[in-house]
Amino acid sequence: MKPVLSVLVVENSPLIASKITSFLAGLGWQVDYAASGKMALYHSKCHHYDVVLVNTNLPDMTFQEVHDNLVLFTEPQPSVLLMSDGKDFDEIATDMLNNIIPNQNDMKDIVSRCHAALSQRAAMQPATAIAHPH
Repeated sequence: MKPVLSVLVVENSPLIASKITSFLAGLGWQVDYAASGKMALYHSKCHHYDVVLVNTNLPDMTFQEVHDNLVLFTEPQPSVLLMSDGKDFDEIATDMLNNIIPNQNDMKDIVSRCHAALSQRAAMQPATAIAHPH
């Protein structure tokens, strides 16, 4: 059974956002929506997200600003996936190129990438030590 994920969709197109959030919520995932970078940062201060899906064309912040703020100020850090139409690949840092969803209409790809990001993050976290009473 696949895990239930907590996802924040940061998308300035209400139509695309509605399609993505409805689909993911239909899977039983906990999904929130932000129409801007500032709202995304607000949501991330109030809730923990496993994955944040960020459109690369937000009205108020660059995707890099959103990513950097999420990574710096959110514990544990969510996996950040970029949703792009491919026109802005030159602006995307090389280490983030593998985290790009090229087609926002491909729900199967979005779900697959969310699961992969969560698995990758879990594999990178160190094992926690078990405390033994003395």
